[in-house]
Amino acid sequence: MSVHFIDVDDFRFEWKLEDLPWDLTNGVAPGDLHGDTLDQTLTDGILKRSIPDTVSSKAKSASLAFLYLYMMLAHEGER
Repeated sequence: MSVHFIDVDDFRFEWKLEDLPWDLTNGVAPGDLHGDTLDQTLTDGILKRSIPDTVSSKAKSASLAFLYLYMMLAHEGER
């Protein structure tokens, strides 16, 4: 999976789906509501395991938001 954030310094990055920290997510089942706060364990896992330290802070924030939403919405192995 890849992203291209044109408005964030033309940032591009690519991930292998199987390398994302799926073991840290509980996901949100269709029809269920997400809690009022972010899952800190998943947020930390994404930052530590999926986004290199060399990425700028803007690109890191955009990537974190994208991956977090993607991983929370993916369910039952539908990736």
